[in-house]
Amino acid sequence: DHDNIAIHHNLLPRPPLTPCDHTSKNALQQQQQQRNIQFLGLSLNSSDRFNEYIVGRSAKCDIKVPKRNDNDNTNSNNDINANHDKYVHSMISNTHCRIFCLLKNANANTNDNEMEVYIEDSSGNGTFINNTTLLKRNERRLLHTGDTICLLNPKIIQKKVRNVLEQKDILNHYSFVFINLFHQQQQQH
Repeated sequence: DHDNIAIHHNLLPRPPLTPCDHTSKNALQQQQQQRNIQFLGLSLNSSDRFNEYIVGRSAKCDIKVPKRNDNDNTNSNNDINANHDKYVHSMISNTHCRIFCLLKNANANTNDNEMEVYIEDSSGNGTFINNTTLLKRNERRLLHTGDTICLLNPKIIQKKVRNVLEQKDILNHYSFVFINLFHQQQQQH
């Protein structure tokens, strides 16, 4: 039961992130020549991350996590909720996690390349998957349709927030369900 804010983004294919400016021109040309796998209109190496999106508090993130009551003034007079909201939102890192794609069994000689979607934690507090798996900084996990991603540690929320309904509301707000639309479309064809 996730009644949190729906996040809709234009998730068209994005090329891999460009190398740092200090990379030599020869190295860049070699990398471009090695990009011999065509997938979703992108030229990729077998190890390239693509369609990478950063989730976090920072306005620079691709998916900025809003405060729970950003658009809701109903609790503005409730100091307890306001303190909880401030504390809870501070548990989300500026760049909390990354969601990105990798090619599975990448092969330049075939059109049967498959895409896998991963989540990688980049926070100080971790990212929970399906309320059972805690990803710590730089740990990654393959995502499957239906996986629940929570940016908060439910145990900490239960200790800090006494009201069970508010705990549920907080956890719902900072959670979302992953759906791999590309994979679903591929299965329909």
